Amino acid sequence: MASAPAGAVALVCGADGIASGTFELSLQAVNANSMPMHINTAHILRFIPSLFSYIVRFRIAQNRKRIQADSNNIIIIIIICAVLAIIGIIYFYQHQQSRDSYSYLKMYKDQPLIFTRHDNENEQYPIVVPFINIDSNEILGTNDEILSYAQSFANKKNNAITYEYEINGSILSLVLKAVNNNTGGDPIVDFKTYNINLEEIKLLNADEVLEMFGINYNQVEAILKNKFKDYYKQEVKEGYIDKSICDYECFLSWRGVDVDNYLDKISFYIKSGQLIVYKPFVTKTLLKEEKFYEDETYEFQITS
Repeated sequence: MASAPAGAVALVCGADGIASGTFELSLQAVNANSMPMHINTAHILRFIPSLFSYIVRFRIAQNRKRIQADSNNIIIIIIICAVLAIIGIIYFYQHQQSRDSYSYLKMYKDQPLIFTRHDNENEQYPIVVPFINIDSNEILGTNDEILSYAQSFANKKNNAITYEYEINGSILSLVLKAVNNNTGGDPIVDFKTYNINLEEIKLLNADEVLEMFGINYNQVEAILKNKFKDYYKQEVKEGYIDKSICDYECFLSWRGVDVDNYLDKISFYIKSGQLIVYKPFVTKTLLKEEKFYEDETYEFQITS
């Protein structure tokens, strides 16, 4: 059998034409020296599964690294979104708190929306004057009016003035409650109310307050009239009044209420979301009915 030329591959075959011996590979070296090599096919066949397994493990490892990297990126994105969400919630909460407390309207940021500007600390005859803490020219004028009103009572001994306020939605309601003990007779109460739209920083008049509740003056008058009629009936029932001597108009005259004008000296106030009217009237007369009115608030509920 002729030898294969340098660089060729000689394949020795059996009678069935299937390679059964060895590969003979002759390589021509650069320096012209040839070095015959013999490769065992059994070894190669045993090596192929290992190589395939290695390639599979390598690809799996690469995929795991890619999946891990992707997972890390997703975790980072989730953390960033969570942090942004928390920041957003905190900002919204603080903004909402600011809106709810209307701190952005305040002239004095460290004070509530209504605070006491003067208190004589006299429990029997208190003179407690409020200040509306809103930075607005209209409200500053209102504060001057409140101070002047309070001084008209404070300038005389034994008078009293206090206040209450509520915020219902965007409406701030303030009521001044005064008692004049210098009438020469029985004490006389007086009320002054203010209703302010905080969104518009606007002082509302009586017509605007009524419009908010869909109420008119005729309805208010009817409610007041019915309430005083109830008072009259109860006083008659409890023996304070003899109706054969003092009829309903007589009763109203004792109360200082004009039978033809129930709306005289009324003041509107929003309490717990409902419209009420403050209506001053006399509760202490020669009829000795002070006990009947000892818990009187002078509040007449208009809506419910």
